[in-house]
Formats: sequence, C-alpha cells, structure tokens
Amino acid sequence: MRNAMHNSRWLTGLLGIVVLAATGCQTPSGKAVTGTPSASDSSLPPLDPAKPRVHIVTNFGDIVVDLDGEAAPCTTANFVRYVREGYYVGTLFHRVMKDYIVQGGGYTPGFEPKTDGVGKPIKLESDNGLSHLRGTIAMARGNLPNSATTQFFINLDDNSRRLNFSPGRRDPGHAVFGTVVGGMAVVDKIANTPVGPHAKYGAGKLAVVPTDNVVIKSTTLLNPDSAGPIEEACADLDRPAEPAIPQEELVERFKKTAEAKTGLSFQTTDEGWSYIDVRSGRGPSPTADDRISIHWIARLADGSVIENTYELAQPPDRNVSRLIEGLQMAITTMNVGGLRTAIIPPELAFKEKGIAQGNPPLIPPNAWVIYDLELLDLR
Repeated sequence: MRNAMHNSRWLTGLLGIVVLAATGCQTPSGKAVTGTPSASDSSLPPLDPAKPRVHIVTNFGDIVVDLDGEAAPCTTANFVRYVREGYYVGTLFHRVMKDYIVQGGGYTPGFEPKTDGVGKPIKLESDNGLSHLRGTIAMARGNLPNSATTQFFINLDDNSRRLNFSPGRRDPGHAVFGTVVGGMAVVDKIANTPVGPHAKYGAGKLAVVPTDNVVIKSTTLLNPDSAGPIEEACADLDRPAEPAIPQEELVERFKKTAEAKTGLSFQTTDEGWSYIDVRSGRGPSPTADDRISIHWIARLADGSVIENTYELAQPPDRNVSRLIEGLQMAITTMNVGGLRTAIIPPELAFKEKGIAQGNPPLIPPNAWVIYDLELLDLR
C-alpha cells in the first residue's frame, strides 16, 4: 500500500518478558482479555505453535494478532524483528480510513517518520494465498513491490478485490501475514476516531490522520520460540541491500525493449524528453490552454506503476496547463487519436521534490517518469 496506498489519482518490539499495561482486549467473541495475556490464554483462540502471537498495547486498548509464518515467512520474520527490537513503541496509527484500513508503524507523535532502526525493504509476499479479509494484518509499501519496511495495516472490511495479488493486475497487491484474534473492537474504535488533514502528511490534503494520537505503547511476542525457524529461513533480512540500478540505465533498457517490441525508434527532443508514436492521431493538437480527455499509464524507470487511468470508470479530463512541463510538451505535440510513449527526465517532471505522499514517497526525488499516452478528445 502505497504508504501509502495512494488513490488512483496520485494515488502501502519487545522480548516476551516485557510487562504490559492492563488495558483490556476484546477477543473475537467479545470476551475481555485483561493484563498481559499468556501464549495459551483461554480467552483467545487456541495457540498454533507455528504461528507467532503478538500483543499490541495502544492508548485505545489492546490488540492480539496471530502471524502466518508459513504463508508469509519473510514478512512475518520482518515484523517479529521490529517487535523484538521495540521499534513500534511510541509510533502511531497515523492513517485511518473508515470501512477500509487503519495503518501504523512508521510515524512518531510529532508526525516525523521514525527512521532509527529501519532495516532494508523486504521481498513482497502477496502471492501467498491469504486474502485481505476483515481483521487481517498486512504490510504497507511504496510504489515498488519490494519496498515494505515497518508500516502495517489492519483491514476493516473485505478488501480482497482491491488489495489481493492477482496475475492479471498491474499492481502486485499487498502481503497479508496474519489475523487479529483479539481486540477487533479496539481496531474498530480506532477506525471510528475523528480524522482530518495534517500538514506533514499528503501535503495536508488527505483527511485521514486521527485528530487525537493513537499511540502504540508496547508490543510483545508471546511465544518467542515460534519465531526461531521463521527468522532462520529469512536470515537474509539482515544482509545489505543490493545496489540500486541507476535510473538512466533502467531508461535505456526500457527504450531497447520498447523499440524491439514496436519496431520504432525513440526520438529525443532538444528539451531532453524522448518519445515514440505508436499510433498517429488525425485530430487537432491541443494547446496549453485546452482541457483534454486523456488516458495514461505512468510508471517509474523501474517499471512500477504510479497511475493507470484505464482503471477508472471513464477517462479523466485534464487542464494541459496544470500538468508537469514535460507532459505538456508531449501532449501539445500529439494529435487527438494518437498513442505515444513519452519518457520525461526529472528536470521536466517532478524535479528534486517528487511527490511525498508516504514513506517511501509516491514519486521519489529526481525521478524519471514514463507515460503511455492516449489522447482522446479536446473539451
């Protein structure tokens, strides 16, 4: 989820001996769990020895989750590591979308990203057979599939169609790795807390931040022995990340692949952006003052999709003058009916700022952006 799981318009611990506050926790049946539950607490479902059980204490109440290390071994090992190291203590449930998700594990009460103790991103395990049903816990991520680190979310509804892995979707989904087995009433209480925008999140335009802080006070792994085999199987979590391939190299690879597929050659303009016209249009060309109907698929140099307007019910209308500079150039030199692939360098795209709608950001600083454009009409 793109961290922030962005919408389609630009639009993802402590050791088991720690003593927890006795705030109370509701099991799925509604029975209260008070104090620190043991691994075999009778008020909770029977413990599966192969599934780590984590007790999360918040200022709203307690939540207990069982993790599925068999279906999502490295995602589980990653979460357990942060629980053991106490990373989540003092972080917020910072994103609340009623009837959708509550998300946490990345920001402090001052709404600063908590960067100390963050390990390398993990491999996406969304294709594991687990669905985004109500009460499941999953990892949030950035635009890149393998970008999840600390942030997680709990599903408030059946979000399977929206968030599951599916071979036919461009978005690879989000990895479910466990289920709430106690305290879903607390999750619902968090979901119903008042929310509003915050200047440090989504440029202050997203009304999803709780007006009263929802703070994780402690986390405990209740059955520490269950995590050993899982952590051993994913020991590479502590290995250094592989060096990133430079964007320029990724762009050149994309060009060669596209040219081989289409039989066409990219043309590079004096301004520095490149294009191939897959289909020439026969209609008029828009000006910067026009409003247009257009479809596009926008992606980063690594291939991760930022926006796909074909997933919308109808093509959006755009004011040409409000688009990034390189996109204006690409569109005003097209004709209605045309199909064009345009490669926009950072200085003509989102420059050094990018678009920071999460951690990692929606569009990183100094990012190349590749657009497949279909100009439909002038308005």
